[in-house]
Amino acid sequence: MRSIVTATLLYACESWTITKRDEKRLRAFEMKTYRRLLGISWKEKRSNEFVKNRMREICGYDPEDVISIIKKRKFKYFGHHVRRGGTTKAVMEGGMEGRRGRGRPCWIWIGNLKEWSGKEAVELNRMAKDRDGWRKYVNDWVHPRPLRLRR
Repeated sequence: MRSIVTATLLYACESWTITKRDEKRLRAFEMKTYRRLLGISWKEKRSNEFVKNRMREICGYDPEDVISIIKKRKFKYFGHHVRRGGTTKAVMEGGMEGRRGRGRPCWIWIGNLKEWSGKEAVELNRMAKDRDGWRKYVNDWVHPRPLRLRR
């Protein structure tokens, strides 16, 4: 799945605001793609764990799931923009002037980062200013894909 499918699926994912519904749909698409690659029909009633184990056997490593890739990219993108500054930083943090309309507040971009990391925006900003520390935090937090084992 690491070919055109992944590149097309994740195009500009750094700027997405991901809801629970989006996350569920992305996971479903990922499993559907794995099933198609392996030739497993949904009629065979195979569990997702079976499909993941089969992928692990064929690839020689545990394939990184789409949500982890998106999280890693969003955190890297956030660090880049915090160090860069400017209007893009203000837009991404939702700090635009004016009044918002009636109804439920929109889910803002940085809300994903706060939810996933369990930290407040101020602390994330402080951490992202240190480039090396931020890179280590992101790589440790999102589980990196292990090296492929040769047979």
